[in-house]
Amino acid sequence: MENETPEEKPEPKKVEKQQITIGKFMNVDLRVAIIRLAEPVEGADKLLRLEVDLGEEEPRQIVAGIAKAYRPEDLLGRRIIVVDNL
Repeated sequence: MENETPEEKPEPKKVEKQQITIGKFMNVDLRVAIIRLAEPVEGADKLLRLEVDLGEEEPRQIVAGIAKAYRPEDLLGRRIIVVDNL
């Protein structure tokens, strides 16, 4: 057999993460919400429509691409973090 050389693997690319300053982070409005309703979005296999309670007069509607990981009935009553000013 001829001398076998190991395959050369390309070096992994370094991905630089873009970071924000503490000043910008302080402007992010994070709130805890309770999921009151969760249901699939018709015609979409990845989306769930959530109604969440943020302590406001009316519940807020959020669409999340989490349907492959969570069943709607398992989400009811769970607390989530919502970025309120995005």
